[in-house]
Amino acid sequence: MAQVADPRIKQIMMMLGQGDLQGAEALCTTVLAEQPNMPQARFALALIDRQSSRIDRAIATLEALHAEMPEHKAIRAELASTRVLGGQSERAMPALQEIAAEAPDQPFAHYWLGQAYLRNYQGADAVRCFERVREISPEDRNVLQPLAAANLAVGRAAQAEEILRDLLTTNPKHVEGLNSLAAALEHQNRLSESGEYYRRVLEVAPDNGRAISGLARVLQTEGKRDEAREMLRERFSTGEPHPVVISTFAGLCETSDDRQTCLRAAHAALEHPQLTAQDRAALYFA
Repeated sequence: MAQVADPRIKQIMMMLGQGDLQGAEALCTTVLAEQPNMPQARFALALIDRQSSRIDRAIATLEALHAEMPEHKAIRAELASTRVLGGQSERAMPALQEIAAEAPDQPFAHYWLGQAYLRNYQGADAVRCFERVREISPEDRNVLQPLAAANLAVGRAAQAEEILRDLLTTNPKHVEGLNSLAAALEHQNRLSESGEYYRRVLEVAPDNGRAISGLARVLQTEGKRDEAREMLRERFSTGEPHPVVISTFAGLCETSDDRQTCLRAAHAALEHPQLTAQDRAALYFA
């Protein structure tokens, strides 16, 4: 993208960096109303859409920009990482592998390639990528949770626990970190501790599907099958349940009504294009 004189683009990016998505979007919309084909404004709007969880729209905009400017590195990189978020990990991998090879000392591609591998059941490759990020940026604590998740994916629960306890020393309410620590403890059959951490997640995020499902599994293993079933059943009456809640409930259904409820929810969830490979596989198994 050629440099532009419009100072509003810099202002939009500053607002985006500060988390002012509403203000950034309003200003970006104004710029695009005046200059609808300005690449910089379209790129900024894609980043706004991405941060606003409008992933499909962000991908569409970045794909159009990439088709117009295939050699532009920032567009290619953001398109690849946004595809990972949009459940298109396999499509994103070739570009991320190329970027990582071109800039081996830059953490961006290694991080997002690790995320793509993690979402595609390639845990060992994900560990390698996240470890590379740690080598390049040892002070970057954002990589700790996905590194722990990747270790957990390859059965290294004790290593995952160590990483997560480090993460939680400075960010004790990190929802994904708490969830992953609960899972790591669950994998080590430390059920009481695991249930405690799943409950901590639900104190911070009461609708967190992974914590609800995890706590249900702990209760079931502890012999509290009825309590686990009721906790999960409630989630089907309060909206669209998380895919992992559906797949966990499938193993606890005892009535025809419960099975039909679970099947309807599973079919609906499978229509979402942004499902991870793990959640999609669990739903089909359910």
